[in-house]
Amino acid sequence: MTQEEKPKPIPWPKQFVPIMEKDRFWEYMRTRGYNTKALRWVLKNYPIYKANTGNYKDRVIFPIYDLSGNLTGWVGRAIGASKRRYMMEKWGNYGVLFRNRIAYGGRALVICEGPFDSLRVDYLGRNLGIHSTALFSTNIKPSLIRALRLLSNRYDTTVVLLDKGEETNSIKVALEVGAKVIPLRTVKDPALLGSLDSVFPFIDQ
Repeated sequence: MTQEEKPKPIPWPKQFVPIMEKDRFWEYMRTRGYNTKALRWVLKNYPIYKANTGNYKDRVIFPIYDLSGNLTGWVGRAIGASKRRYMMEKWGNYGVLFRNRIAYGGRALVICEGPFDSLRVDYLGRNLGIHSTALFSTNIKPSLIRALRLLSNRYDTTVVLLDKGEETNSIKVALEVGAKVIPLRTVKDPALLGSLDSVFPFIDQ
């Protein structure tokens, strides 16, 4: 795509609808470590949806936008048993997860692998100027690298926080993006964090 070409609008699938309180998607989100008060806040402040029908049936949907706010795709996480925990659809350049939260900068941008990892970190850092986005894979596409580099300029620091034991991949990602590596030591993945004090001990929480 040249600079003169504008991305074609991607239609939002009708089957992707808001998660309602007390439905089965709500209950699944609670199993991810969010009580009622926290989950109400999450669903009000993050673009997270559900699919009851279609190819993404029984999945939590995370839309993906480029830095200009154009929808570029989405990722769906199964809420039950499935051969594929995640399914992803995208068009054109890779966008970023939680653009509405991360686009304006802050104290730290934390790059995680999965959407629930990023959701947890961003939620815990919501009052600290700490935001997070996801790679969806450690094999990063050039357009995503460019987007992450642009975003990192809006933050005091940018760090990579992958699952415990993923130090090699963390270093690889950090080199590509121009970030620091913080090893995860207390839990197996960022989605299980209870606070950010073990990740950012120097930040007053």
